[in-house]
Amino acid sequence: MKAIRLLLERVEYVVRNEGWIAFIRAVFIFIRYHLIFRRSYYLSECRLMETKIKEVLPLIDGYSLKIIDQNHQVDELALEGLKFSPWYPIHRERLNKGAIAFCVFVGKELAHISWCAFDQNAMKSLGGPPLKVDFAHNESVCGAYWTSPKYRGYRLAPYATRKKYQYIRELGTVIERATMAIDNVAAHRAFSRGHHRIYATGRHLRILWWESWKEMLLDQSEDPIKRTLHE
Repeated sequence: MKAIRLLLERVEYVVRNEGWIAFIRAVFIFIRYHLIFRRSYYLSECRLMETKIKEVLPLIDGYSLKIIDQNHQVDELALEGLKFSPWYPIHRERLNKGAIAFCVFVGKELAHISWCAFDQNAMKSLGGPPLKVDFAHNESVCGAYWTSPKYRGYRLAPYATRKKYQYIRELGTVIERATMAIDNVAAHRAFSRGHHRIYATGRHLRILWWESWKEMLLDQSEDPIKRTLHE
């Protein structure tokens, strides 16, 4: 009964904030993802020790950044009246696996969240492709970005990203890696304003329990994002 209640809460949240079209799209994506999944990605990296990080401030008042790496912190936020999100069961698993959440609240409402992983188990919990990351030599991977439709356009993601860079660099991370779907043009625009550079493409294919992942290095003179945005 608890699982059904959580599922209904998630459905109600998506419909209320993003509409029925977004909900129906999510249902089809869920079905496709669990039966046959095929997608191509750009693979990017940020060399943190070589990057000068420029501060970006949100274009909205009343925001606060919370960095969460333990489930008890979510309980403490709830006592303060801060609402983590209806996806908390998924987030609980990620936190249990060692992933770190970078959350921006506006007032009491979660407006943006992104994640960073420092080992294979944590990376897998983020739901992205099986990217090659050298965790043993201080590399990390980021992913599972989400911004509430209500707060898009207020620079919350760039703000949280810069704070994340500062945080993980202090932990000793030298390279942060990420993936971005080639067909996600909206993400391309955001990427073009960041500190990552594309170094390869990846192809992910999964049919039921069988999975294939292939990475192909790019000529560093190429800039596929600029090419895409100008087409």
